[in-house]
Amino acid sequence: QAGRLYQQANRFEQAILAYRGAIATLEKLREEIADASPQLQINVREDIEPVYRQFLELLLKGQPSPTQIREALQVTNQLQLTELQSFFGDPCLEIRQAQLYPKTPLAEGTAKIYSLLLPTSTQIILELPKGELHSYEVPFKPEQINELVQQWRFQLESSRIPLGYLDLSESLYDLLIRPLEKNLEDAQIQTLIFVNDGLLRNVPMLALHDQKQFLIEKYAISFSLGLNISFPQPKAINPQASIFGLSISVADFPPLPYVVKETQKVQQIFGGERFLDEEFTVSNLEKQMKKNNSLVHLATHGQFGGTLKTSFIQTFERPIFLEEVEQILSQRKDIIELLTLSACKTAVGNQRSVLGLAGVALRAGIKSVLASLWAVKDEETFSLISRFYQYWQGGISQEKAYQQALVELIAQPDSHPKNWSAFILIRNN
Repeated sequence: QAGRLYQQANRFEQAILAYRGAIATLEKLREEIADASPQLQINVREDIEPVYRQFLELLLKGQPSPTQIREALQVTNQLQLTELQSFFGDPCLEIRQAQLYPKTPLAEGTAKIYSLLLPTSTQIILELPKGELHSYEVPFKPEQINELVQQWRFQLESSRIPLGYLDLSESLYDLLIRPLEKNLEDAQIQTLIFVNDGLLRNVPMLALHDQKQFLIEKYAISFSLGLNISFPQPKAINPQASIFGLSISVADFPPLPYVVKETQKVQQIFGGERFLDEEFTVSNLEKQMKKNNSLVHLATHGQFGGTLKTSFIQTFERPIFLEEVEQILSQRKDIIELLTLSACKTAVGNQRSVLGLAGVALRAGIKSVLASLWAVKDEETFSLISRFYQYWQGGISQEKAYQQALVELIAQPDSHPKNWSAFILIRNN
């Protein structure tokens, strides 16, 4: 309250000090808040997250100094941890937080783009190699951005009007990327890591368009929670795959006939065991987790909503909800290099859909997740996944392998983002 009053009185230095104290107190209380019973737990989204967002808006107001931008990134990380703990309802992420090492500079040719949807403004922070930081205010309020983003995703998912998505792809590019272009060119950036906020997590930034080409044609792209995480180096990596697929109709879900071909291709590229239809059981999945294969490929229906109880993947026997998915994946002794979910979808208007998916990966010690934002024809999925795996197996980074696969698909006749832009690559390192 003190921070808000100081801000209203245009006493910004005192407001920043007051908010800084409030955030420090919330950080001390985070574990207790996450541990509280559902009846007593503070409503994090209504009472706590706004404090972080109000402070961020104050720090980034006008022309912030590099010190203020750097502090804003620290507060953004704290907000991400708070959101994740609220989603999962426990303080388990404190274990991971202990592994948040001192921030290391980005690799040459790589930049991070943070989007922040704040109470009355939308902010973009660009982080370049060697610690260079820039911030920009988008001339649209968060509610306007959210409306545009939902319309854009709806248009991307539909192919009824072949170029219906293009106007918004270009408009959102102008808002979110155009102000950064010169900085990206000057720094010779080749890879973009997006740390998105709110509903921006639920759309494929790679389908933004500069009136000449898609963003993925210019840059390799991945998504991240933005946390500086250091995974322990595994003693030995088994390059094989644990492969599961559901090609038949189960629990009112339609059949996915191309899953047979898809899982065969994965096995051909990486080796490992394949479990199809009746063999896709919870028991077999648990047994495979003990083999420490570097790739886990799940070609099955799934839904990622805004809560643990609305997020699941479908096995032959039954759905496995997100909490159990995490428990199964966490049985491994070593990290998973890549988890692929090739027939899932996220809730359109729920800003926590992708947050839960990324959070499970973080909590279970998974380096990367490749997952679909919406349902894609399994024939199209096969074409994308097989290309991506072949390039990755060839020795290049996952981001570069994914970029090459998508560029090939974009070049095909009658190509539409509905089929090639649905998958996002989430990296935790």
